[in-house]
Amino acid sequence: MNAQTIMVVDDDLMVRRLLERFLTNGGYRVVVAASGFGLSGRVRENQPDLLLLDVNMPGLRGDAALSVLQQLGQRFNSLDVPVVFHSGMDASELEHLARRHGAAGFLRKPAGREQLLQLVDSVLDQASSKVDSHEPRSHADARG
Repeated sequence: MNAQTIMVVDDDLMVRRLLERFLTNGGYRVVVAASGFGLSGRVRENQPDLLLLDVNMPGLRGDAALSVLQQLGQRFNSLDVPVVFHSGMDASELEHLARRHGAAGFLRKPAGREQLLQLVDSVLDQASSKVDSHEPRSHADARG
């Protein structure tokens, strides 16, 4: 069985490397990107099972990139991939943003390896069972 692919989009090189290491060591295939520009093409090309998307990036914020991705997905009936927002912003603000944009989950920076892997595993399990939930999951939800 092939490893599931996680696409990490973050403008901070150190964060990308850390997330890539955590996810790779957790058994995932990881594709990284430094910005939200061209995201739809990268998603089509790499066909990730989950998109881990930084919110606060210069130029094109993660939530704006997700909106474009969702519009293209509706237009072309494709690009259906669960999204987890990650950011250093206040947890309640991040949760609100995740709900507003239909993200599958959210994770505050800095997140530990276990928090990250629990949330990713949970979101992927939910996606594979096709259970429709309107509540974004946080790393705290993934523990129980």
